Amino acid sequence: MSKSMKHLIVRSLKREWSKVQSRLDLDWMAGIQIDEMAVVFRHEEDLEQFVSRFNPDEHFNSVPRDRMVRQDASGEFDVRFEFLQLPGVPWRIEAMCVLGGTAPLHQHLTGIYQWSVVHASFKLPDEREYRAMCQDLVVSGSVAAAEYRNSYGLFSYWTDRTLPNGLYLKPRVNLTGN
Repeated sequence: MSKSMKHLIVRSLKREWSKVQSRLDLDWMAGIQIDEMAVVFRHEEDLEQFVSRFNPDEHFNSVPRDRMVRQDASGEFDVRFEFLQLPGVPWRIEAMCVLGGTAPLHQHLTGIYQWSVVHASFKLPDEREYRAMCQDLVVSGSVAAAEYRNSYGLFSYWTDRTLPNGLYLKPRVNLTGN
């Protein structure tokens, strides 16, 4: 992966963050800060090449394999995560690839593209506030695409007609004390 590809991906993440954050600021969700943008890669090698283009101090965490378990018992899959933080940017990058299992919300994108921006995420302080946010999303007309549990916590993907390019909104809560 070339340096120009890294810059293209980062520009795409910045553009999508700006669109989503602007939508939230103008909507009932003013005050919610998108603190994570995610990009999914078709192959683990592509993920590794992307991460290798960052300075070591920008790469702050790796999760070699984590299991995502869908809460309606309709499936599970394994993912590799790499977390990056760019200086002066108010959100982190979650770079990922599916390692095994079925990830319908992600794999339809990687079946078409080498990489794709997949979600804009924000963290809630506890499970009670996470559940309240999910209810607020329903009331606002957003539609839950899926809810998952993994080693760190609970999260869900939501669609909304006002989100750009089919991007998912992802509220999350850590349940492990992190």
